[in-house]
Amino acid sequence: MSAAPLMRVLELRRLEVQRVHEIDTANHCFDMTFFVTLAFPGGATDEYLTSEIAEFPIGEDGKPTFRPSALWYSEQIDFNNGREVQQLGCKVLQEDGDLELRLYYSGKFHESLELQDYPFDDQYLTVSLCINCRRDGKMPVRFAISKEADITIDPSGFAPRATWRMDRSVLIYVDPMDGDASATPRTRSSSSRQFPSINFSVHARRRQGVVMHAVALPSFMMSTLSLIQYCLPLEESVDRVNVMLTLVLTVFLTKLAAMGLMPETSYFTILDRYLFACESLIMLGAIESGMLAYVTMRTEGSTSPFVNVDALVEESASSSGSTASAPAADAGG
Repeated sequence: MSAAPLMRVLELRRLEVQRVHEIDTANHCFDMTFFVTLAFPGGATDEYLTSEIAEFPIGEDGKPTFRPSALWYSEQIDFNNGREVQQLGCKVLQEDGDLELRLYYSGKFHESLELQDYPFDDQYLTVSLCINCRRDGKMPVRFAISKEADITIDPSGFAPRATWRMDRSVLIYVDPMDGDASATPRTRSSSSRQFPSINFSVHARRRQGVVMHAVALPSFMMSTLSLIQYCLPLEESVDRVNVMLTLVLTVFLTKLAAMGLMPETSYFTILDRYLFACESLIMLGAIESGMLAYVTMRTEGSTSPFVNVDALVEESASSSGSTASAPAADAGG
């Protein structure tokens, strides 16, 4: 008969976020390096946890004992949102009667970045650490957070500081099913397979200066310049149309040049709505100028409100011929 399931408690004692290398808005991920300490309270006196055997325990009868060591538990640590995560270090140490797992990780983690408020958005970069031990399995595990947990973050390790500002606080919460939750976690679970997890988030706020000066301000200036057409006399409809068409081309070329600063999304951001409003204002002005030119043409009975270049060339040629023949006639006389 196999042993009854023994619930193990892993308590978070220390978390140190050392570096955030990159925030990739295009691929919805970020790179982070951190150090975490998880402890088995009273584990230093547990003969099973202190075993130096990392393999799954098998008894003398050839059957599993379901009493693995702390080393085995350390190898079961995983990440719900990890893409390319590497364990840089792992130590099992005894500390004041407890058994601590000191783990060091670096890797790329997925995060569904919400960019509806771009460029005024702020993001919670969350790492969801879990362990591959089912709650209803033979070796259940529950996460907890120590009341004296040491949570630190190193601002000097925040690489994308040119475009982001990072808060110095870290939000930590565990799976609600473990009884200590204050937020909704991301857990790998189904109706029959539920795994505990502990989540921590770093808060980053975007710096708007570059986007505002490179994209928003030029669009505002060009949409304001579209009012210049109302300073021109009504009879100069051709000039009004030329001004508006020039602004239309300029605003679209400016937007194409600034596309590298804007994230690729399938929905409209605040900046997209703003640019659309500026472009609509200029387009409406261009349409109004064209209609005014048409009305002027019909009123004056002209065939076209625009300059006929061919007619000007012919007129200029005939004028030059007349001017050249006049001195010849004077010389003959």
